[in-house]
Amino acid sequence: MTSSINTFGETLRTARRDAGLTQQDVARAIGCSKSSVSAWELDDPTRPPSPELVVRLEELFGVAFDTTGNDDVIDAIAVLRRMAKDPKFREWCFGELGITHGQVARLQEVEF
Repeated sequence: MTSSINTFGETLRTARRDAGLTQQDVARAIGCSKSSVSAWELDDPTRPPSPELVVRLEELFGVAFDTTGNDDVIDAIAVLRRMAKDPKFREWCFGELGITHGQVARLQEVEF
């Protein structure tokens, strides 16, 4: 019995092809290398995208990607999404939690 749930790579490949884009087009649009896009489409476990790049892909294609299997990625993506869309939450993170812009930048660079 095969699963009807697409992997991250399958979803990315389908979204990219549906949009008529090459891997190089996607890489340029989100600021990464073509080889990274290729690795993600192949679901290479040694080269997952950073949370920020997942968010950029979601914004580019208007789809949600399944990052099941890595709770740290899911949590980081959720925080980045909310910070991007909710100015009050962003200010709360910086003020009440004491999160610095440097910490957010480091979070965006983390490769899980």
